Amino acid sequence: MNPSECNVILARHQHLPVRDPAVDILDPLFKQVTTAEPASEVLQLLTTLQQSNIPTLLLVDLDSLQDRSQSLDFLCSLIKHIEKAKLKSVVPIAYSSDDSFSIMLECLHLGSADYIVKPLELSVAKTMFLNVTRYRFQRLKANDLCKASPLLRQSQNLSPPGEAWVHFQNRLKAVFMEDAGPRERHASRGTDLSSNLSEERIAELKSFLCKWEFSSLDLEPSELTQCVFLIFDQVLSCHDLGDLTVSKESLYDFVSDVCASYHNTNPYHNFHHAVDVLQTVYFFLCKMGTVTPLDKAVEANTMPLRSPGRLLQPMDVLALLMASIGHDVGHPGVNNMFMVNSGAPLAILYNDRSVLESFHSMTFFHLLYERPFCELTDPKVNPEYAGFRKSIVHTILATDMGMHKEYMEQIRERSKHFFEHEPGSPDHELNRLTLCAGLIKCADLCNCARPFPIARRWAECLREEFFKQGDLERELGMPVFPINERGKIPLEDFQLGFIKNVALELFELLGSIIPEMQFCVSMMNENIRRWEEIKGHNPHDSGVADVPSAEENDDDLSGAEKKEEIRPYDLTHPEEDERHDNKRDNDAINGNTGKQLPQENGSPGNEIEHLQENHRQPQQKQQQEPSSSPQVPHYTSHPAPRLSLSEPSPPMLAGYDPPTANPSSGQGLATGCHCIIQ
Repeated sequence: MNPSECNVILARHQHLPVRDPAVDILDPLFKQVTTAEPASEVLQLLTTLQQSNIPTLLLVDLDSLQDRSQSLDFLCSLIKHIEKAKLKSVVPIAYSSDDSFSIMLECLHLGSADYIVKPLELSVAKTMFLNVTRYRFQRLKANDLCKASPLLRQSQNLSPPGEAWVHFQNRLKAVFMEDAGPRERHASRGTDLSSNLSEERIAELKSFLCKWEFSSLDLEPSELTQCVFLIFDQVLSCHDLGDLTVSKESLYDFVSDVCASYHNTNPYHNFHHAVDVLQTVYFFLCKMGTVTPLDKAVEANTMPLRSPGRLLQPMDVLALLMASIGHDVGHPGVNNMFMVNSGAPLAILYNDRSVLESFHSMTFFHLLYERPFCELTDPKVNPEYAGFRKSIVHTILATDMGMHKEYMEQIRERSKHFFEHEPGSPDHELNRLTLCAGLIKCADLCNCARPFPIARRWAECLREEFFKQGDLERELGMPVFPINERGKIPLEDFQLGFIKNVALELFELLGSIIPEMQFCVSMMNENIRRWEEIKGHNPHDSGVADVPSAEENDDDLSGAEKKEEIRPYDLTHPEEDERHDNKRDNDAINGNTGKQLPQENGSPGNEIEHLQENHRQPQQKQQQEPSSSPQVPHYTSHPAPRLSLSEPSPPMLAGYDPPTANPSSGQGLATGCHCIIQ
């Protein structure tokens, strides 16, 4: 094949009076070059190609629309049309003057075969025809992967694929594409990222990171990456990390790669969630006195002699924070139950056990194997590699809610003996792993312990992701659980069930081990009160009523609360905070809680999916009245900004032996003395 055997269509969303110079370059090379505009003519022209076997490159001009999100929607709609009409000979290629890496990667994962930067050069034009062969090969490989799932193969014979299936199929393809990840850098992006924010804004982010009212949903993509950079830059500056040196530019590149490995189309499991979990772990470490707060206005806590924080060495802190930011990389937007029931290749690869968590761990280590952390991941260079890797893998696996009960039992048992073993002993190392598991589990579920307006927005994001999974299950002919079906279970019922049956016991347990975390229990009790208040205002006789969106006014709540600002929960000692004279609030955030919510009868569910059974077979619970709970003023929430991040997939899965989800012994882990990171 050569260019003269291919056609080219330059697709524009609207008519532009200026002729694109690329036409003059392409015309002598290719069989036929056509400019199609506006969008309706493009679609009509594509329809005429259904019976054609001539390879056609569809060059989609993204600059024909000024709004970047609209131009991406234009590209996506054309790709969908190509897939739906089964135009096997048409190859979509993004074409724009925007040389942003994130836009390039986002276009590729929308389904574009290539991304060409304007102005088109002759040397590039001569190689464009190669996309025909490459795109055809990628389609064949993706189809083979999809056939590995009996259910997915069967669904293709039932009915044409729906919208939910198309989105999921693209993610499934991306998981197995060897060249989809950010494997090669042609230039550092560190300068570009840091120059987007002023020094004043960076100082505000430092302060924001030290507050419990932190909400990653309110941050722009550049601010999210800056927050991650700030935390890791501080931790990596610790002198007790040996000879590990990472430049700021390289660190920015690493953060950008991690960001790009999350699917921004997921309503919940996206980079916003990853940053939220990272900030929560960081906040807990600051409260424990293990890490000095970034905000110099916040007084650093002094660690008690018998604090669990003394189990953590600087390398453990780094591993815990890395596990936090990488614990959901590449998440496809569905849960383990779906992966197993659908016979997805990942479930087969990991033997139906902690499928997504094993995948996240493997994917994150592929990112770590690249610079700037090759010193950490090379056993020949880093004698602590085995312990470092074990800490990250163990911590990420602990986020599997299917193993929640087992981890709860281990945390409860090991916490009784946290200070009875010498450093370096197997029991001491297991205690350290158990502490890391408990911290990330709390961080992963921290949404329901945030101030209520933030907690509700996160609940709405999670609900939407469940609904999207339900849409996909329905398209595939799979059973749809009530929690995944739109209009079945009110949001307040889901949240009340999850907090009371799962999250509350976890935070009560960790609060008994780490007093600095007890304020979370009071926050949960307050949120229970707020959800029950909404439930009381919205009787669900038919079971289909729903809670108002966080973007709407809170007319169903008390008017006295509606216009108040949210109280900033930070690390400052209460006696120094002159803005708040409510002693109950001060006690709650600083861990000096009074009596806590009594335990309910029966044991809590060990995974989110158990809530589905609870709704089908409801059990009588004792009525509880939250006590010593802070009065959290309400504020009007703002809609989450559109996350215009790229979403490349991680590399190939070959050669990885997934560890068991059950905590194992701590042999081989690094030992040493505790050090506060400043």
